Amino acid sequence: MQRDLYYALLHPPIISSPRDVSEAVQDTITILRVPRSALGISSASKGAVTGQLMIQEYPGQQWIDCTQLNSGGWAIPGDTSVFHTYSFQTSAQCIIVVEKDAVFQRLASDGFHHRLPCIIVTAKGMPDMATRVFLYHLHAAFQGLPLYGLVDWNPSGMMILGIYKHGSARMGLEAPKYALLPYTCIDCNSNA
Repeated sequence: MQRDLYYALLHPPIISSPRDVSEAVQDTITILRVPRSALGISSASKGAVTGQLMIQEYPGQQWIDCTQLNSGGWAIPGDTSVFHTYSFQTSAQCIIVVEKDAVFQRLASDGFHHRLPCIIVTAKGMPDMATRVFLYHLHAAFQGLPLYGLVDWNPSGMMILGIYKHGSARMGLEAPKYALLPYTCIDCNSNA
């Protein structure tokens, strides 16, 4: 884990903050032209998923039914190298990516995914790499499903959608493979 690397470099004081470690890892990825997983480094994920989705982490394992989870959903693992072993099943009509955890939890606790059969994903704010890679694999498994973003209608919300769709400059070589997600924009302005 990246946090373990920070603590290992703290004594003797080689690096002063977790941000320095993150920047050094990104620089190393860019210089070596390898993904983070090739360095044996993973980050903790903050993402979650709920809704009309069944997940099997490894062949032969029991399926996880995301409709049966509490409002916190299923925690997306931080180790992106495991997603290629996942199998998915769904009866959803779309995938909705939600910016805010509070909105995600409200949609989950209200059973929104039963009224509109959907898969709901959140990174609880700014998208982390693990949530983006999970979403990439999910979208690849269900290419016919439209992908919607539910974010604040402000520059920060648009930036979050942009990171999901195009990747981020900070992610260097890790982003392009996972960035090309086709979002549909819905105009929510009312004429009241």
